[in-house]
Amino acid sequence: MTEVCNGASSYNIKRSEEYRYVGGRMMSRTVSQQFIAPGTEPVESTRVSFAYADDHNSVTLTDEVDTKRNYSLDADGYATECLYEAYKDRRLYTFSYTNGYLTQLTEKLLPAYGSGEGALFHTLDLAYSNGSLASIASSSFRDSPTTPTNQFRTICEAGTDKNVYAFPCLELLDTYPLTFHHEALFAGMLGKVSQHLIARSYPEQTIGKYSESTAYTYEFNAQKKPTTIRKRMTYTGGKEQDIYPNQRDIAITIE
Repeated sequence: MTEVCNGASSYNIKRSEEYRYVGGRMMSRTVSQQFIAPGTEPVESTRVSFAYADDHNSVTLTDEVDTKRNYSLDADGYATECLYEAYKDRRLYTFSYTNGYLTQLTEKLLPAYGSGEGALFHTLDLAYSNGSLASIASSSFRDSPTTPTNQFRTICEAGTDKNVYAFPCLELLDTYPLTFHHEALFAGMLGKVSQHLIARSYPEQTIGKYSESTAYTYEFNAQKKPTTIRKRMTYTGGKEQDIYPNQRDIAITIE
């Protein structure tokens, strides 16, 4: 996946993501970024590597600064739990499924050292219609582990394009805390993908006269492989903000 991130600064950034598979299993993800400007800076890249357990019941993802994510897998190869460990940052994620589709994710913040149950910090509840993503309900427990601080629901509308190559939904890739689990989504470790590619998303509730809507369009080659994803977010009155991540043009290569 390659795109140019049009930011608020003077220069844009070219970003590339490469996902490598061996024998049908994902083995690594490499992200490269480069400023597009006179005297362009060298490419900066980070790499996440996969280490599968011999019994196939778990997989550990490790990056260059030794951030680790250890996923426990069920008999279908879907993650049931993930322990995230970075410097002074430990989080526990649990995943629940219905008919093979991810329907709930919880995030707990754990003590930096020692043991303890931790505190509930965030939940996602996903709903599907006819095998395609229909809504994402997000609840933040930043101030209290029992009472949500913020809650909102995003409505997702599937298009007519079939998701033949099991591409993760871009709306999910951009949704916290699934932003911590890009590799798991591309590895097929978080359940079945939507049967059709997403066409539109929008908040269930609006504030006053403010409204927003995001449209997704696609281009395909002769083999029906997606080659381009375009994301366009519009605000009240059809206004656009030409800035990443509201506007994206992503080039895709599938081998």
